[in-house]
Amino acid sequence: MLNYHVRMSKNIMSRYTIEPTMRMLTRLLMVSLMLTVVMVAPGYTEEWEKVVAEGFGDVDNKSAFPMKVFNNSLYVGSWNDAGTEIWMTSEGTGSEWNQVNSNGFGTPENSHSTSMEVFNDVLYVGVFNSGGGLWLTSDGTSWGPVTIVDFNADNICVRAMRTFAPYGSNQHLYIGTDNEQGAQVWVTSNGIDWLSLEESGFGDENNTSIYCMEVFNHALYLGTANQQRGTQVWMTKGGITWTKVTPDGFGYSSNHAAYSMCTFKDYLYVGTVNQLTGTQVWRTSDGVTWYQSNEDGFGDSRNACSYCMTVFDNHLYVGTGNTVAQVWRTEDGSIWKQVNADGFGDSENRRVHSLIVFGDYLYAGTGNKKGTEIWQCGAPQEEEETTCFAETVFQHSPRTIDALRMMRDEVRGRSREGSDLIRLYYRFSPELKEIYRTSPSIRKKTQEVLNHLIPKIMSVSGRRKGVFEPSLNARVESLLREYAQVGSPGLRLAINKVQEVLRNGNVVQLLTP
Repeated sequence: MLNYHVRMSKNIMSRYTIEPTMRMLTRLLMVSLMLTVVMVAPGYTEEWEKVVAEGFGDVDNKSAFPMKVFNNSLYVGSWNDAGTEIWMTSEGTGSEWNQVNSNGFGTPENSHSTSMEVFNDVLYVGVFNSGGGLWLTSDGTSWGPVTIVDFNADNICVRAMRTFAPYGSNQHLYIGTDNEQGAQVWVTSNGIDWLSLEESGFGDENNTSIYCMEVFNHALYLGTANQQRGTQVWMTKGGITWTKVTPDGFGYSSNHAAYSMCTFKDYLYVGTVNQLTGTQVWRTSDGVTWYQSNEDGFGDSRNACSYCMTVFDNHLYVGTGNTVAQVWRTEDGSIWKQVNADGFGDSENRRVHSLIVFGDYLYAGTGNKKGTEIWQCGAPQEEEETTCFAETVFQHSPRTIDALRMMRDEVRGRSREGSDLIRLYYRFSPELKEIYRTSPSIRKKTQEVLNHLIPKIMSVSGRRKGVFEPSLNARVESLLREYAQVGSPGLRLAINKVQEVLRNGNVVQLLTP
């Protein structure tokens, strides 16, 4: 189900205009779905265990970022004003961690590790410093600097790295920099010879950073930081020529940066920095049309940044934070659930700076001024699935249930009002189920209305002639009023919004549940 506001430019909206009959169908279908759980998402439990405390024993290690698996070991870089530290573990739960570099690689000014990537069996680490240092190791313990001829001294760090094989070519290593004169992109095929691909922020000097890179559909994507116009996402298939694939800031100048990217179930996801309304997560299936996947800030504007993303146990995880570290998860890119306690129970854990899968565990590294922490959790255990309303109301008609699920998926992503009504449903689903269970009169009326409503909807959706009697809206409104009378103030407000849709189709008011 869709759990987001679809934001599109006018030309994109025009491609999704719904005919009047389909608008009525969509409204009635979504109301029916508000009252019938077509598919109840199974519940999960996740238990997190702290495996690193107090900055690996040095409280000056204030962040665990970045993380990378190399030679069957997990490597973690730190932010430390006395020089970044690289820590490594080769085990799982209760494993021993060892520092494998000298602080700052011998230079205290190398205060941050900013990126990691494995290329040609070598681990590369970008550091924050004038000249944007890059270090490498082939054995995990012996380090050496990388020399890039003509590398601009204004590059203060290599912020992002990604391997990518352009069409007809072998793997190359791409790096993106921070540069106040305009971010740069460099590439190498052997780790020795480097070629500059972009030297001035793609023609916009306000593109001062490249925070993330990701391979999707045989193309390399990258996201910029742009404080003036909003973040930009650029793409290359051949590895040389770049094309801009999003409007500035996805249409919101307050989306200052694309901080993280991840590929999940045939979609590319991009998480933003947004200090105004909260981080936004956008996704695309084709690199052209983009949809917002989450509610701004996951419902809290203080969640200003999606710092990291990864896929674990067939779910997409996002690490956020500003005032408190949170981990969010989705199975379908639409419905999101927080899966950790705020700050993992410690308010000093302000951000989740890194997420990575290592062995059978998901690891999360925090930003904490009293010393970074690393937490791990195993695959979530699926709980027993709850019987849904549809299976109760139509228990003798499995074909009806299958048809409802098919219609849900057909509507999915195509209707703005549909997505918002579904979001309202999932918010109040437990309360609706409880009312249905405990009120025989409401249960009977619900069955009567749905047994009349669903066949009509299925008839119209199947392009057969079908007529909605004038009394049908009134019957649905009457049923909704009965739920509202015994519901919470929040449920009553949601039902009022649904009733407005039925009366006049005023969908705009549904955007703020």
